Order: sequence, then C-alpha cells, then structure tokens
Amino acid sequence: MLYSQLGQPDKADHDYRAAEENFRKPALDTATHRRRRNAGPFLRQHAALLQKEGKTDAAHRLLEEAAK
Repeated sequence: MLYSQLGQPDKADHDYRAAEENFRKPALDTATHRRRRNAGPFLRQHAALLQKEGKTDAAHRLLEEAAK
C-alpha cells in the first residue's frame, strides 16, 4: 500500500502479486487457511490499484475472487 501511496504503482503491483501467491498456496494448518480465506480486503486493495492503472480486466478478476 505504501508504494501505491508514494506513486510507485509498479512496485506496489509487484508486492501485491507476491503476497497473492502466498494466499493461494495450500494452507498447512487451520489458522493459516482461515487467514487466506479472508483475503478479500487485500484483493480489493490490489484491484483498486489495478483500476487506477486502467487494468480493468485484471481488477475485475480480483474483485470476483474477493467476493467468493
């Protein structure tokens, strides 16, 4: 989020993508599974960044995933 606020959307997008990879990995325990299942706010933040950059298709896909 800081990179986005500093006007560095490429760095922000890179960090969001790295974090999303971790969210999508299989959880080894129940607590981790619960945190990953509740990734909606994080995905919506990334979608907002993508929307600002005009990447509406990618933003839409993340919003659909966040709604699950």
